[in-house]
Amino acid sequence: MSKLHLLLPFVVAALALAFLDPFNFLMLGMTAEFTLGVLALITIGYGALLFKEQVRDERDVGIRAFAHRASYIVSVGGLVAIIAHQILTMGMVYPEIVYLLVLVVATKTLCHWFGDKNF
Repeated sequence: MSKLHLLLPFVVAALALAFLDPFNFLMLGMTAEFTLGVLALITIGYGALLFKEQVRDERDVGIRAFAHRASYIVSVGGLVAIIAHQILTMGMVYPEIVYLLVLVVATKTLCHWFGDKNF
């Protein structure tokens, strides 16, 4: 794993955490918009880096499979927890979160189906 593979997720997380500033001390107007743009570009770059990575041996296959399973479980579990929290506190759910949950599950299912058919 290259240093870029290790650095980019931390940069994405740090930029995303900067938006949790409740009193807007860190994010004022254009700073928030600039940070959002940088976050989007770095996230796209990290996604491209993940698609470019190559498997070298069976150990890499196992590591990647474990990472994919863990990230899927965390993302689906987190979205379900957000939906439950919103239902319990607000009595409603933002539809974007439900759409994102459906997209995550559909993407995982389609990728498995495509992989079974083509590889």
